[in-house]
Amino acid sequence: MLYVLHKLLHLFFTWYQSARVEHLPLPTSAFNIETKVFFPNNKNMERGMGSSLPTEKLDRSNYSLWSYKMHQYLVGHGYWSYVEGANDATSDSTHGDFQTWEQATSRVMYYFMSSVGDQLVSYIQDATTPKHAWTNLKRVFAVSRTTRKCN
Repeated sequence: MLYVLHKLLHLFFTWYQSARVEHLPLPTSAFNIETKVFFPNNKNMERGMGSSLPTEKLDRSNYSLWSYKMHQYLVGHGYWSYVEGANDATSDSTHGDFQTWEQATSRVMYYFMSSVGDQLVSYIQDATTPKHAWTNLKRVFAVSRTTRKCN
């Protein structure tokens, strides 16, 4: 993306210098830029900027912050529905649907494994779905409001 921006700036300044010297009017075609260059779709975004996982790994003291960041990351990349269980594969799914589901759930499980401290992996390693893994982590680490008030 920086390369494209660099090229556009170079093109503009080259034109500007020649237009200034020759006193040419500004051509309207110079600003007909496709928006997909600046606003990539989700697939391009996953491969480029904005795709890195939250850097803070889950430990025993930061579940609230970790879960908020992970939730935002998954929503932003279109995977939160797999954590909610809305995209669960069913027995009547076609092979292609199941394969897509399996790849997406594996990706979410990888995100969880990558963002959880090594000593906490045991809480999610046996989970069969992202929903199951998220529920396990929430059950173990989420502090209820009544517990906070008592402490």
